[in-house]
Amino acid sequence: MKKLALGLILFGYAVQSAYAYNVTDRYKLLEDRFKTQDMMNEVGHDFFLDIRLGVNKNLFDFVDDVGEAADNTDAQTNDFAAIETFLREYEKTEQTVNARVALGFPLPSFSAFNVNFKPNFRASWNLGLNMGIFKESLNVSNVLDLIDVQLPSQIETEIRNRISSQPYANLAGRDIVQDVCDNSSIPQNQCDPYVGDYFYPSDIDVPNVFMLAKQDVKAGFFTSYTYGEDFFGHFNIYGMHRTDLFARLSQDDLSRDDDIIDLGEELNSEVYLTADWHLGWKKDRYSITGGIEEIKIATLQERDELSKKQTYGNDPLFRLHGQAEYNISKLKLTPFAGVHKRSGYGVGDGIYAGADVVAHLWAERLALRLRGQIDKEHLTISPMAKLWFMYLDYTLKQPLSSEVDGIEVSALHSVNFRMFF
Repeated sequence: MKKLALGLILFGYAVQSAYAYNVTDRYKLLEDRFKTQDMMNEVGHDFFLDIRLGVNKNLFDFVDDVGEAADNTDAQTNDFAAIETFLREYEKTEQTVNARVALGFPLPSFSAFNVNFKPNFRASWNLGLNMGIFKESLNVSNVLDLIDVQLPSQIETEIRNRISSQPYANLAGRDIVQDVCDNSSIPQNQCDPYVGDYFYPSDIDVPNVFMLAKQDVKAGFFTSYTYGEDFFGHFNIYGMHRTDLFARLSQDDLSRDDDIIDLGEELNSEVYLTADWHLGWKKDRYSITGGIEEIKIATLQERDELSKKQTYGNDPLFRLHGQAEYNISKLKLTPFAGVHKRSGYGVGDGIYAGADVVAHLWAERLALRLRGQIDKEHLTISPMAKLWFMYLDYTLKQPLSSEVDGIEVSALHSVNFRMFF
């Protein structure tokens, strides 16, 4: 279970499969859909604590099953039957986690050039994970996905030569780096730091677990502004510490008792100076907002030299969102529509539309909200209860599509608890 917990929290990778399913691109889309929900539950100019957890419907069953299968597998005798049965059971499925904790407090408001500013200090931690379980043949372009560090270029070249020149039966189950030293002119002392950690799958016909994990830690100044009666927006500038990790886990990897990854200097992290900018226009009951999020201004800290190339990247997120508000006694109806876009998925994937219905008292200090929303893949139902200084929000994303790129689409559940005072 140690290796499973470590993998679930800290492992990641990106790979292009025979189904055209890419765990990194898929996670970008799912995460941005979670962020859309956060955007519509905007935090005001308050002290606040915000906690959210989103998972797919059978994640906890997956965790229990892989732990049980690993306990019944013996890598020393090459008895992988239990773990192989588990992988075949979950073939063509995905498992997703998105967790966030944020807090903040207001700073003094001020005006300049007829613009009213309300600055806040905010910090957040976000952990995301996406796993796809499917088969993919090993070849020159993807064999290094089995390795989670940057190897010396000569060793990487020899690994590619071996996979391209040998029948796979000659490689199955072997130590990837030791095999290179045994069959090339590379000195053993250059291979020794990497021996014993990476192995070719014993049976290439068994599905593998392909994982992308990403952790973002942000802290800085988040400022809302208004200009006159019609214009509003946000400008945020903050530091962002981003970690992403990637690997391909075979039945052999899942069965081993040693740590899957070293958590020391090989952590795949970079630190950026980053900004968001949103500009909105409001007239009567109608409003429209456009924005760019996670604009990289500068790199403050590079990745460790042993880290592999970043898989998630640092491309910005573009948004356009419009809505209208209709007040009927103690009810407020807010239909909305919008689109978000980041590299890795198309514009059509980011289109959504829906409506909020809110019953409220005392200037919405007490409120019940029901949100219905639809996008290309999911119907979203989200009830929320607000009580003075706190609220609790539950979101269900029920699939409309049975599969995406050969992988089954899962229902997603999310719970968000927020306190503000």
